[in-house]
Amino acid sequence: MKQGTLREHYEKAAWRELAIETLKTGYHLDLAYYYLGRAAAGLGFKDAARKYLKLAIAASQTAASACADGILVRCGELDVKSAADSALAQL
Repeated sequence: MKQGTLREHYEKAAWRELAIETLKTGYHLDLAYYYLGRAAAGLGFKDAARKYLKLAIAASQTAASACADGILVRCGELDVKSAADSALAQL
């Protein structure tokens, strides 16, 4: 997963680029769903944003798809579940 590139797009609020690059990864991880949710929200697609953010929350609860427990993908300082809950509340 191109974590550095995705994080840069996220931090710059480059939502279109974030969505495109995240979809290219093909990974079904909480962090990817979170990025897709934030990108969808930033682009004005609230229904899609809700869907992806809920998937991020669900994925964060399983060791196989949680970046907090991942070997190849790490969340860094981001708590995906808390961040997704907060983003959902703002929609």
